[in-house]
Amino acid sequence: MKKFKVSILILLALILFSSNIAMASEDFDPQKWSRSSSGEGVWIDAVFNPNQVDDDTIKFQVYLTTHSGNLLDLDFNQILEVKTNLGEVSSNDIEWKWERKSSHHPAGIIKVNNKNKKLFNISTKFIEVTFVDIRDVKHTLKWKLKIKNNGNYAYIANASSGTVSVVDTKKHQVIKTIKVASQASHGLAVDTLHNQLYIGDYKDGNLYVFSLPEGKLIKKMYVGSPVHGIDISPDNKYLYLAGGSKGGSGDVLVVDTEYNRVVKKIITNGAGHINFSPDGKYAYVSNVDHDEITVINTITQEVENKVKVGDGPNEAIPSLDNRYLYTANFNGGTMTVVETGTWETKLTKKIDEGTHGIIISPDGKYIWLTNRGSNTITIVNMNNYKVVKELRINGHANHLSMSPTGDFVYISDVRDNQVVVFDTKNFTKISEFNVGNEPHEIVFN
Repeated sequence: MKKFKVSILILLALILFSSNIAMASEDFDPQKWSRSSSGEGVWIDAVFNPNQVDDDTIKFQVYLTTHSGNLLDLDFNQILEVKTNLGEVSSNDIEWKWERKSSHHPAGIIKVNNKNKKLFNISTKFIEVTFVDIRDVKHTLKWKLKIKNNGNYAYIANASSGTVSVVDTKKHQVIKTIKVASQASHGLAVDTLHNQLYIGDYKDGNLYVFSLPEGKLIKKMYVGSPVHGIDISPDNKYLYLAGGSKGGSGDVLVVDTEYNRVVKKIITNGAGHINFSPDGKYAYVSNVDHDEITVINTITQEVENKVKVGDGPNEAIPSLDNRYLYTANFNGGTMTVVETGTWETKLTKKIDEGTHGIIISPDGKYIWLTNRGSNTITIVNMNNYKVVKELRINGHANHLSMSPTGDFVYISDVRDNQVVVFDTKNFTKISEFNVGNEPHEIVFN
């Protein structure tokens, strides 16, 4: 049988295989997710369906073809290697299981341990399977991945009650409350690489690490500094802690998330909140008392620049292409636009009273800002910086975060201890719900 005929039969088998397992998405295309290799009279066809990955196992369906010899004589458990951009998989976590024992047309399944999503998460960029030696030929099959955060849950830091509210975002309902300390930090972060939730306390200088999804405390670290703002690098390898201003340390602490230990202290002028550039090369630290943004090079973990902006910058966030940096200036009620190529201020625009939180929509069209002094949310067009909409809530609009899909926005109301939900298509309120006392930052996972 010619090779192209074999491939057609294999493709039909893959389609049947997929349908028997109840495909998780109609977007799955066996041709797109099939990989092939051949050499010395052996053909390998493998399919990987990312929609069928669960919390424990990654599976690859493999079909082999030869017209000479017996492929069943090979010990596939000894010749298989699997790796991702996160690292190489231990041989103890790889299992080969025969599905069809045929000397010339066998089929099998590769099972890879994915417990706690350690291999397959939003930080995974590729996954690679290698058959090290089949008749002196090495076969490597590679799948490039772009895994999105589904945003099924939201985590909200409640400072005064010292808790985290866990929210089911499909229902916009609190389903769990995690007790942290007597007073929690304003910021929090989710580490999708190790399935951990980080939050600090501003009073005693501790950092708390909780397992996800259980919400169990797995480590309490004394970091020797109040914890105000928290953010995690895009690769989930480092956590940056802002020590706060007016009584805070003004330092930025860098935590290695694999070992959960402080590896660096960086001195700034009163660090409030932190955000990373999309490529993770820079951390932008807002120094509200000194009207500047400290730019930290995350490779050297040193201060690279200090940029003067508006009066009282509470938070700074980069554009999706990192060409511009936008700051919400609380004291001035303004937004400053900085060109990152020169670190020069392009403009400072009046927004409202007490401009506090700032985000950019996933499509890069709008900037959303909360104004704590006027109880409003301002939506700005990113092309011309004109205000396209102003929304109002009953209490004080504090921080805000947009769902990964871009369908809705959560806004913390620090006065009424609520979260208000707005639809992003027509800018209307769709829900509100109570959380703990003094809600601040929100993260989706």
